[in-house]
Amino acid sequence: MLARREHQEFKMSKNDNKTTPSAKPSFRQVVGSVLAAMFGVQKRSNLERDNQQRSATPYIIVALGFGLIFILILMFVANLASR
Repeated sequence: MLARREHQEFKMSKNDNKTTPSAKPSFRQVVGSVLAAMFGVQKRSNLERDNQQRSATPYIIVALGFGLIFILILMFVANLASR
């Protein structure tokens, strides 16, 4: 099993030199990737697609937005609980 994993990693690193950044991901793809990252689940194909992008800016902006929404929801729930 270890040999198989090493073979896959070698195959991926060998193909990394040939990959070119694809078209910009759609907003839906960015949101899906950020949500999957927040829950800790991600398909390998989506991870590879995300890693081929030139800029992480859209992912960072969406992640900050979701983080802000999460904090606001926590504050709202804490406020309701303290009444």
